[in-house]
Amino acid sequence: MMYSVSERKNYIKNVQLPYRHKRLFGSSHGWLAIVDKISRAITLMNPFAQAMAPIHLPHLNEDVSKVILSADPALNPNSYMVIAIYNSIHLAFLKGGQEDWNCIRLDSLHHPLTDVIFYKSQIYAVSIHGTIVSINVNMCVINSSHPPELLDVRAFMTRIRDLDQAYLVESTKGHLWHVQRCSIGVTQFDGNVLFEEGFRVYKVVFSDTDGCMVKHVEVKTIGDEALFIGKNYSVSVSASKFPGCQPNSIYYTGGSKEFVMRIFDVEFGTACAVIEGRKPRGLWITPPFKGLG
Repeated sequence: MMYSVSERKNYIKNVQLPYRHKRLFGSSHGWLAIVDKISRAITLMNPFAQAMAPIHLPHLNEDVSKVILSADPALNPNSYMVIAIYNSIHLAFLKGGQEDWNCIRLDSLHHPLTDVIFYKSQIYAVSIHGTIVSINVNMCVINSSHPPELLDVRAFMTRIRDLDQAYLVESTKGHLWHVQRCSIGVTQFDGNVLFEEGFRVYKVVFSDTDGCMVKHVEVKTIGDEALFIGKNYSVSVSASKFPGCQPNSIYYTGGSKEFVMRIFDVEFGTACAVIEGRKPRGLWITPPFKGLG
């Protein structure tokens, strides 16, 4: 089943996905990354273009947790890049048409990676405890031992408890959001503090001189933007261009046995469930159309 956020309706037919011995590990630019549980083979598939042949990537015989693309392979067959998070602190990437993965082990992170993004011709990844790493792809292809730039932002997390996930999202305005999914303390009328699931959003600040990451600044509003996070490539859209989307919000999925889609209001710090049911955990996918910004 597929659910359209803007139209607020379900679509059951016309989309066929392989599920037997398969796992979905991400989506970007309308494509899904499907990993075979047995062979570990990775296949890219566009469910909205059934006539388009799937793309079979080189085997990555490891525990893959996320796969994303830099661009639409149909429009950029020789220049798109694929990047995968595997074995917690490893990144593997390749350009379209390459037969081998380039692999990087990020030992200095000490914590599992939870998200990765292509941003301004660089790869940025974030760990579960909020450490951001940037990697110059061209430099790594030439010299795989080139050390990535690290920005440790854990010092900014003194008010955060039980951090669950961290995400990186490119804003519709062009800057980079760092989103942390965590438990946030809410003071009750009786003075007790109740910890509820929530998010904190930070804007990553870059140096004007060398372009390196400097710090991140917490924001209480993201304006007209709606962020979609999860196992997919994290996406931001202008809510005003999609009548069914709620501005200044984060859309996310959860639940271990039942599928739950929730919307988190960034300004008020509250969440509400939109869909609940006995369905597998889902991910967001962007159908092929223009005008996300």
